[in-house]
Amino acid sequence: MTKFLNILLSAINLVLFGAGAYYFLTRGIAQNQGWSPVELVTIMLAALGVMVTVLTLFVAVLAIWGFGRLSEEARDKAGKVARDVAERETRDYLDKSLPEMIEQEVERRIGSDQGYGAGAAKGNDDANDS
Repeated sequence: MTKFLNILLSAINLVLFGAGAYYFLTRGIAQNQGWSPVELVTIMLAALGVMVTVLTLFVAVLAIWGFGRLSEEARDKAGKVARDVAERETRDYLDKSLPEMIEQEVERRIGSDQGYGAGAAKGNDDANDS
């Protein structure tokens, strides 16, 4: 891309130099005749229009680049915040619910009528009686 732009700008410079050389060779050196006020205002307004156009294009390029960067940073920040919130909420939920969940699972696997120690002791008492 950079090489193409260099070639393009070099070609434009060559064309401008050729046009200037052609003008100078065909018309010769002009005598200082001065500009009329109408010509001066016309040239100034045309130059101002060109400068405003260039500035507008520059601002447009910066706006497009800035929007792309802003959306990328917003996406990254939103992902980070979402991960942080999900992690915090999961941790809070597990801190509140995990002990109860473990207790329920132990009761389900071992039995809920008696505690584990009481059930084991009862089993030993029955074995000693016989």
